[in-house]
Amino acid sequence: VVGGGRSHCALTLREEGGSKPWLAVYDEGSLSGTQLQGKALGVGPQNAEPILQGDVLRLGAEVTVKIEAVSSVLRLDDSDGLAAFFEEVGETDTAQTLRQEPRVSEAIVSFSLTAGPSSSRWSASSGNRDSQPFDDFPGASFNNFNSDDF
Repeated sequence: VVGGGRSHCALTLREEGGSKPWLAVYDEGSLSGTQLQGKALGVGPQNAEPILQGDVLRLGAEVTVKIEAVSSVLRLDDSDGLAAFFEEVGETDTAQTLRQEPRVSEAIVSFSLTAGPSSSRWSASSGNRDSQPFDDFPGASFNNFNSDDF
């Protein structure tokens, strides 16, 4: 997070001892300090505190940030979690394909994110997709996607 032209605090993703990943915040040595829920944060990653949805982060005396949402961490080896995410954002075709072809979740997610919303029309039964949105890209062929290639 930047405040006043220099780095004020850092938000990091932590994963310790096999626990579920969590978002953490710490002060980066700012002159006016950083507060989380009214409590001053320590300087450096060793003093990181968990930050949760609804928390209020104060950068110095003038900037206040309310954390509206903290989403769960998505992992490529969790096809069900990825599918749930894509369903939540309205990409039901991608979600269905992830459930049917979990071995190729990395390729499916990569393609879906690169293609953008509503252009990830995979054919779940064959692993093919409609390449019409990519007609502007000569040589790009997405009709020959085969899960056995991965």
